[in-house]
Amino acid sequence: MATYPLINGNKYDYSSIEIDIDGTLFTGVKEVSFTQGLEPGEVRGTRAELIGRTRGEYSAEGSMVVYAEEYAEIIAALGDGFMEKSFSVTMTYSDTNVPTQVNRLIGCRITNVEGGGSQGTDPLEVSLDLSVFRVETDGLNAVSGMLT
Repeated sequence: MATYPLINGNKYDYSSIEIDIDGTLFTGVKEVSFTQGLEPGEVRGTRAELIGRTRGEYSAEGSMVVYAEEYAEIIAALGDGFMEKSFSVTMTYSDTNVPTQVNRLIGCRITNVEGGGSQGTDPLEVSLDLSVFRVETDGLNAVSGMLT
């Protein structure tokens, strides 16, 4: 359990994250995000109120913003048909005096790529939307008995 205020300690910031895509470390990843949810079904029978619920359907998705050079490296590693290839993204959070945390996006596939550029000093970026089988946090799954 987190204790506040934290004296002489650190909290994670973006520089605390190490991004590993299928065994290769990437530093040119500007943003990684994910969501996961479990949507239970409602059981009502002949009642207006709920009398129960089903376990539900689990879903997960993610996205990344990478610099153009890293995008080229990622798709080169995935190869021809790169949007059909499955890969994992491991985010390891570590810093001094803070326990390490690991989030894994397992079974990712790129579903959408958005790129381009504009005049200015900012580096070129590419946004990737990801279909994700599941998200694992410190080895724990959101739903018990997952197959993948």
